[in-house]
Amino acid sequence: MLIFDRFPTPVHAAAFIATIEQLLPELGSHLYDDVGDALAADPFPFVLTPPIVHVDRFDDLGIEEEVERLVERFGAMFAGA
Repeated sequence: MLIFDRFPTPVHAAAFIATIEQLLPELGSHLYDDVGDALAADPFPFVLTPPIVHVDRFDDLGIEEEVERLVERFGAMFAGA
C-alpha cells in the first residue's frame, strides 16, 4: 500500500483519488479521515495526519514513483509504503 497524508482538505484528497482512478483505473484507493481507521487497514509505524489516502501498490516501480510525485500537486505528501 502506498500511503499519502497531509492533504490540505478532504476535497484535495478526493481529487487525488479521482486523478489516480482516471490515470490508473487498475489501482484501488481509499480515503480515510480517521488515523485509527487508516492504521487498521494498513498498520504504519509513523505519525499520519488526515486526510489519508491509501493506494494499491503496482508491479511497476516507475508508476509508483509517478504516483508519489503526483500527490504534490494536491498539496500532500507521500508518507511511505
